[in-house]
Amino acid sequence: MLKKSTKMEKNILKKQDQGQAVSGSDQNVERRVKKYVELSEEALNAIKGGKYVEGSLHVDKESGKILFNAWKRKSSRQSDDRVICQLENGWMKESASRIKFFNSVKKEIGLRMIDLAMHRNLKTGMQALAKDRILAGESLNNNECATKQ
Repeated sequence: MLKKSTKMEKNILKKQDQGQAVSGSDQNVERRVKKYVELSEEALNAIKGGKYVEGSLHVDKESGKILFNAWKRKSSRQSDDRVICQLENGWMKESASRIKFFNSVKKEIGLRMIDLAMHRNLKTGMQALAKDRILAGESLNNNECATKQ
């Protein structure tokens, strides 16, 4: 917020405009300049509403006006995935466009046991997916990645 200029500051600015010398202690006074900034209606309403508006200020080369470009940030909301089944060492979920499979096994059990555990979890997850599709009334075509048993 700008404060009102004191009488001393006004005198200093007047001396500077007239080209007169100003003493060293007087030179510490800042010169205030009014500039007009062009804002979009959305940014102005957000500022009036007490919100912070992030963006960038720049001078338009053609018109010479100072423009404020408000950044259009979207809130990052992760869509809720539906859990198809909870596995021994992970899960299988369904989102709007993907089937997600996660499995985590300790290295300590050895490569052969890791292989068996991961394949067992994948098989269990695929069976649960197939059951889920059948209960939903969808057919299991050869194009889909689901195993029948």
